[in-house]
Amino acid sequence: MTYLTVLQVAERLAVSSKLIYSLIYKGDLPCVHVGAAVRIAERDLQDYLDHSRTKNKPRENQPGTKPSKFTGKNHFAR
Repeated sequence: MTYLTVLQVAERLAVSSKLIYSLIYKGDLPCVHVGAAVRIAERDLQDYLDHSRTKNKPRENQPGTKPSKFTGKNHFAR
């Protein structure tokens, strides 16, 4: 099994290491502690990515979709 550092994971995903630490802290991305070092198993990273995938929403005005509730009015204007 291969383990990655936080920096390696951040570089692979093109995000900050701060974001990776945040995902670990929230429990979204499992890790192991080796002394003071933090390591992420490649398998756990792949599982996280697989479960984070979003499905595309259907485009509006296609059969089976509801029209948008947007009316074009500025709801923030007083």
